Amino acid sequence: MNNLLVCSQCSCVVVNVEYRLSPEHKFPACYTDAEAVVRWALDNKQELANNSSAIVGVAGDSAGGNIAATVCHLVEGLSYQVNLKADPQVEIEPTLSVLTARDLPI
Repeated sequence: MNNLLVCSQCSCVVVNVEYRLSPEHKFPACYTDAEAVVRWALDNKQELANNSSAIVGVAGDSAGGNIAATVCHLVEGLSYQVNLKADPQVEIEPTLSVLTARDLPI
């Protein structure tokens, strides 16, 4: 996922999760790492966005999309989830699919 593109096009703060990878780190290390970062972002909205009422969402592509979707079920208080899918017809910009909290099957 191109964090700079997302940040500039969406006017948002992007926090990139460098989650632990297998096989060195066993399941569920990647999910634990992502959940911890999202909880940290929720607790630190004032410092990150200079706005304590800022909305927090998650995004990811490929394996990161799977992790982002899982985190949506683990963490309460998320405002949205974005799944980034590279369109093979378009080389520069990804296709964005935005789901609001109402759309999530929780």
